[in-house]
Amino acid sequence: MDQVRALSRRLDRFIETHRPQLRAMGLPRRLWPTLWARIELLSSAAAAEATPAAADPADPAATADTNGGSPQPLTVDLDPATQSLRIVTARDLAAPQAVLVFPHAWTFSSRAEARAHLDASEPLRRAMTGLLLSVDAVAGRLEESAASGQDVLDTKTLMSQLYRLAFQYQITTRTSPHSPRPVTQLFYAVSTDPYSPAAIPYAADRPLMTAKVFVYSPAAVGPSPSSQQQQQQQPQPQQAFTVLFPASLPAFFDRAGDDDDDVENGEGGAVVDPMQAVVVPAGTPVTRSELTPAPDYAAPAYWAHHYASGGAARVYEWFVPWPLIADSVRAALEAPNSEDEGDDGGGGDEGYVPPPTTGAAVLHVGCGSSRAGRQMLEDRSAALVVSLDVAPEVLERRLADQLRPRDAAAAADAQPSPGPEEFVAVDLAPADAVAAVGGGGSAAFATRLPLRPLPPPPLAAGAAPPHLFDWALDKGTTDGLLYGGSDPTDGAGGDAAGVARARAAWSLVARYTDTLVWVSLGNPGARVPLIEDQLGGGGAAGGDWRVRRCLEVAVPLAAGASGMPEAAAAAAGAAGAIDRCWIYVCTFNPRRRDDGTPVSPVGAR
Repeated sequence: MDQVRALSRRLDRFIETHRPQLRAMGLPRRLWPTLWARIELLSSAAAAEATPAAADPADPAATADTNGGSPQPLTVDLDPATQSLRIVTARDLAAPQAVLVFPHAWTFSSRAEARAHLDASEPLRRAMTGLLLSVDAVAGRLEESAASGQDVLDTKTLMSQLYRLAFQYQITTRTSPHSPRPVTQLFYAVSTDPYSPAAIPYAADRPLMTAKVFVYSPAAVGPSPSSQQQQQQQPQPQQAFTVLFPASLPAFFDRAGDDDDDVENGEGGAVVDPMQAVVVPAGTPVTRSELTPAPDYAAPAYWAHHYASGGAARVYEWFVPWPLIADSVRAALEAPNSEDEGDDGGGGDEGYVPPPTTGAAVLHVGCGSSRAGRQMLEDRSAALVVSLDVAPEVLERRLADQLRPRDAAAAADAQPSPGPEEFVAVDLAPADAVAAVGGGGSAAFATRLPLRPLPPPPLAAGAAPPHLFDWALDKGTTDGLLYGGSDPTDGAGGDAAGVARARAAWSLVARYTDTLVWVSLGNPGARVPLIEDQLGGGGAAGGDWRVRRCLEVAVPLAAGASGMPEAAAAAAGAAGAIDRCWIYVCTFNPRRRDDGTPVSPVGAR
């Protein structure tokens, strides 16, 4: 009896401590005890796997099951339509049995930490190899899988596939009760369960399961052997789990009424728990709602995965929305050279002619799902915007949204646009090809169909390039290229591969315009040398990029924190919420031959 009372007290403390999170994740109240019971039974196994020495996910017996000791609720069968593997329910599951809790067997806070873990642990590399094989098997990609025929993949290969295995979550805490601003820490986690969420397909419409990351605070619930063991191995006071539960349950309670009622009357007056009335039949293909994959911003494959996992349906504004910087950008473009700028610094040549800031032709580099292009047209900053991105998936969604008929009310409220926004998909060359840029190699980008191809720049021999665009906008794209495949090694920029990727992009921009507006989180002490000495210095791109003007812009916290990928700030070296960014107006000065004719940028025709 004492043990029952102790468990009841622990359940009460669990609910009291986690009530806001439980409500926010949409888990019905009747299932809160089920979640707690799953976590209690799994916590010891999660603690044992908290260090980077995970069991092989290809061996179900070596991995904690997702149902807290109950028979495995999931299995794999062959899809009769496609003849490929799929994950299905192993039996009829009432709602409590369909609450699946996946321990996070491997957690890391940065790509550098992930790389160090993989380098140090062959068991971890073996586990990730097996998990990647499982993910590719369910996705029907076994023939092209990097893990096919491999016992253990190397760290470099696994790092290139990390976005397919790990999911991002965050923990927000306050340093003290009186702290004015909470501190948000980003983490990335991998579940090595044989039916890992990484192997369960994402479904944009009507997923079977809602997927959420639940952060558990065992210290607040009270001591137990499993929580004590976890705290000894991992100092942070929280544990995180990925939780799946039937997506139809919230709608069910909208119909059923008060979810504090424990029972309803069935036929003949029998007492029926409505949770048992919600049944997922055996053999039902399992799909889930969106989870945020660990980012690799420089990899086109990551963006294809990101947008296929729901990213194309949302608007992400990196760092700051266009309306908040529009006046600053226009002022920086129009400003005359300052008195302290000479011929050798800051691009301060006397022949500089400011580009137009109304009715301009603008190239938006790395647009993603941003609405900056449309907003530039609406506020008359631009009369034409061509938006480039490596992911045709998001551009096709943007184009479809633009062509979709509006209802009468929306059409009446919309401002007439002075011109079109065109969309162009580009290919980013592999890292070895990118590394050759600047040494006489070809440009690392090429347009690809089905979207409209970017026309070749009309360069005329013996004359200054007649650029197609008045200026280009880069809002975070170069930041992503610098840090997309690795973590910052110093304050000036990413590693050599990141600099090479960014340099290739700037070489492309120089083919189409001589003015680039870069919105970045990097401060001038780091960014100006990076631009002038590495990205555009030495004439390697057929000329030199110089910084004409730099402005610091304060970002309202609400604007900087909404709509952008949370890891973008961390990847660019910003701590906590974004409260400022910098605008760099850069001009390209073509390198000239002995006879005075300009040398075309790399790859120009």
